[in-house]
Amino acid sequence: MPGKLLHFAAGGGAVSERTNEDLVAACGRGDRGALGLLFERLSPGVYRFLSRLCGADTPELDDLVQMTFLEVWRSAAAFRGASSAQTWVYAVAANVGRHFRRGEGRRRQMAVRFSQKPVAEPHSPERNTAQREQIARLDAAVATLPAELRIPFLMVYVEELPGAEVAKALGIPDGTLWRRLYEARQRLWQKLQEEPHESRELSVASRAISRLFGKR
Repeated sequence: MPGKLLHFAAGGGAVSERTNEDLVAACGRGDRGALGLLFERLSPGVYRFLSRLCGADTPELDDLVQMTFLEVWRSAAAFRGASSAQTWVYAVAANVGRHFRRGEGRRRQMAVRFSQKPVAEPHSPERNTAQREQIARLDAAVATLPAELRIPFLMVYVEELPGAEVAKALGIPDGTLWRRLYEARQRLWQKLQEEPHESRELSVASRAISRLFGKR
C-alpha cells in the first residue's frame, strides 16, 4: 500500500486545516511535514491512477508513487496555481508513469482497474460478475490507447478532475484536450463494438459506458 512508503511528520494540528495548495507552497519552502500530509491525502488516488496508467500488475507501483511525491517535493517551488494542486500532482504522476512505460515497463500488459472505484450499493453475485466482465472489456480497450489519449481520459473521466485544470497541468490548450478526449472516446467505443457480446442485455456497467461515450 502507498501509505507505507514515506514517513514525514505531519507538523502539528494546524497543518490539517491547510489546503493542498498551501501544502504544495510549504513543500516549496522545504516543509517536509507538509509533504507528509499531502502524501496522506493524495497518495491513495495517485496509486490508483498509476495502477490504471501502468498496469495493476506492475510490481513497481509503490516505487512509482514514491517517485511521484519526491518529484512533487523537488518541483513544488515551481507550482504557480494554474490548476489545483491535486490536478498538478496527478500531472506529475502522469509524467512519472509515462517515463516508466517508455523504459522497462513499456511492454508490460496493461490492466486498468476501474473496479477499484467504490460501489455505491450492493449487487447480487450474478450482477457483480456481469459488471466485472464489462469492466474487464473496458480495461482492455483503455490499455490500447496511446499515452497522449489515455492520460487525459483517466484524469478527466476516471479521476473526475476538471478538464480546464487538466489541460493546464498537462501544458496543452483546452481545445487539444477535448479533441484528445473525443478521439479516446471514439476509439474506445469502436474497440468495444468490435468485441462479441454474450448477451444483448445492457448491464449497469454497459449503460454507464454508453452514457460516457454519448451513444445510445
